[in-house]
Amino acid sequence: MKPDCIIIRNDLNGKVEFVSDQTEWEHKWEKDIITYDIEHHETLKLISKTQLKRAVNLAMTTWDFEIPIKFKSAWNTQADIEIRFKTKDEDTYFKDKPSVLAYAYFPGQANYSGKVVFNASYIWDLKGKGISGKDAIKKGLVENVSYPNNILKTYNLYAVLIHELGHTLGLKHDVTGAKYGSDVMDAFYSVDNLDLSDRDILRIRIKYGQRIWTRFSWYNMVKRWLSLAIRR
Repeated sequence: MKPDCIIIRNDLNGKVEFVSDQTEWEHKWEKDIITYDIEHHETLKLISKTQLKRAVNLAMTTWDFEIPIKFKSAWNTQADIEIRFKTKDEDTYFKDKPSVLAYAYFPGQANYSGKVVFNASYIWDLKGKGISGKDAIKKGLVENVSYPNNILKTYNLYAVLIHELGHTLGLKHDVTGAKYGSDVMDAFYSVDNLDLSDRDILRIRIKYGQRIWTRFSWYNMVKRWLSLAIRR
């Protein structure tokens, strides 16, 4: 089955390869607890297993903070959401579309529901600020480079992950937001979209309802903490 939700990197002209129409996916998760499973990959030289788990937990908390759903790590059971990393040699979709950073499936897509796959052929970190060719060789990310002092591009895993999780919850790309680059669910990669916009929040609440907090001050405090944690 072809994934309906993908995020692609910008080309040199800033053009976007894929944009969906602004409609919402008809299905959603019909449960209060969604389980997930993460699989580290040998190519993730700049992200440890612990850092990966923390990034996933933070991204999921950012979403479930707004809706009455809880994400829980799967334990000896089939997970609802599976997060995997595959190279273009391990995944035919990436082989056919090498510019794709990651793709995900909506809920309600049979056995594919909730699957998130990252392109492990790219260099992933948690900052997206790049790495020198010399350091990339030391880390085993590349075998050689023409100019060791040049900066190789890295991609912020969290920025792509929070976007793909939106797809696993049933949100399509935000065509309106794509014009301004302000929403997590925009159709293109950006290190600036690390927190949900008002429009992202509105769309997910329309789909699942709003989480009710007993104290507004507590709500604002946790929101503030999340915002700071994302930008570390």
